[in-house]
Amino acid sequence: MKLQHTIFAAALALIGTASAQAATFSAVFDGFCDGVSITVSNGVAYGSETGCVGGAAVGTKGSVKKQGKAYTLSLNHLPNAVYVLNIDTPTWTIYAADGSVVESGTYTVGSVPAEGLAQQPVSGKR
Repeated sequence: MKLQHTIFAAALALIGTASAQAATFSAVFDGFCDGVSITVSNGVAYGSETGCVGGAAVGTKGSVKKQGKAYTLSLNHLPNAVYVLNIDTPTWTIYAADGSVVESGTYTVGSVPAEGLAQQPVSGKR
């Protein structure tokens, strides 16, 4: 929980400096009922979870060594974990606090479809 609070506090501190450089990004985790909708400004990502879950989504946009450009996000429904969404290859991985992989998959850019959500699991909760 401490990691999530730290990321959230850092994002809040930088939101006030957001300017015309803001861009938006939305994605659906393929095969799951959830996704994210974020705004990115000056490298800080903030927004919300979408689909079958709700809550804050905060993090950064940058580069991950040996993986390339990515979003690193803390999502409300899975505390103490970090989602890494690779921008170059539409893949995502959830890392636990100890560095182990919780789950991974692909994502589709866009918003979560309204129908069929009840039949799909929440990411990170299989």
